[in-house]
Order: sequence, then C-alpha cells, then structure tokens
Amino acid sequence: MIDLNEIVKINELRVIDNFLSDQAFEVIQHLLLGPEIDWHFNTTIAGENSDIDNFQFVHTFFDVKHPFLVKPQPPLNSLFTKLSPAALLRCKANLRTRTSSHVLSNFHTDMDFNQRTAIFYINSNNGYTLFEDGSSVESIANRLVLFHGSRLHCGASCTDQPTRVVLNINYFPNEL
Repeated sequence: MIDLNEIVKINELRVIDNFLSDQAFEVIQHLLLGPEIDWHFNTTIAGENSDIDNFQFVHTFFDVKHPFLVKPQPPLNSLFTKLSPAALLRCKANLRTRTSSHVLSNFHTDMDFNQRTAIFYINSNNGYTLFEDGSSVESIANRLVLFHGSRLHCGASCTDQPTRVVLNINYFPNEL
C-alpha cells in the first residue's frame, strides 16, 4: 500500500491508477461531467494568456484564501477520505475544451505554502500534465498524481475528446 503522506522530495512524483473504487469514482465523475455543476469562465490559466486557446472553465469547491467559496460537496468525501489531508487549502475543478493541437498552459505552482498537490483525472483523453523536467502524466480517468507543491507543472489541452476535466487539490499532508 502506498503511503500518500511520504511525498516530501521536490522531484518525487507518484501516479496511482484506479485511485477510488469504481462506485466512488462514478459519483465524482457524474458530478463533474453532468449538468448540475456551475462552471465559470477564466480567460487565463495560471495568470497569463499567451494563446487564444489558453482558457478554461473552473469550479472552486474550496479555497482557503476565499472562505466564502466553501460549499459542502458530499460526492467528494470518498476522495478526501482516501487522500486524508491534515488541512485542505484548495480544491477546484478545471475544464478545458478540445483544441486542434495540444495547448500548454504556462508552467506554474498552485500555491506557495510548502503544500502537496494532487491532480485527479476525471475523464480519459490525450491531454496531459507536463512537469518542468520533461516528465508527463497522461489524463486517464480515476488516476491521481501527487507531487510537492513547489514543483512547476502545466496542463495540456486534449485533441481527441470534447473536454479535459481534472480536480486540482492543494493540501497539507497528515504526516503526524
């Protein structure tokens, strides 16, 4: 069994396929791909827009910087239970629409709190997460990638599905 709290080195990357049970995953997937979620248009990704196709839709479930955004989301409980954070800093869903060729966002870190970052892939497509060292993680449904929050990364849009949807979670691990 993988200890999710062991990630302490900046260059360490953990990829876990089939992170949740099929039933727990389908509940989250239905929420994020269904008609009930409110998506908000962002003209930029990671604060910059260097390409006309470099935009996304977001749904913020929780952000410690903006506590008024807190919305109870029981469908995500199975994910948080398994991830077992000591403290949740932010959880947001990102939806990028299909582009004719892969469009990369700018390299970035999500926060600067010595936190951990988890990206949970909601649908399978040919988009991916790219890291500054050249390593990449394919977008495969029910896959989780964990890494130290100071690691530079960016997302690539997909070309083979209507959307690429991920959950981006920033948290302090339960190391004690």
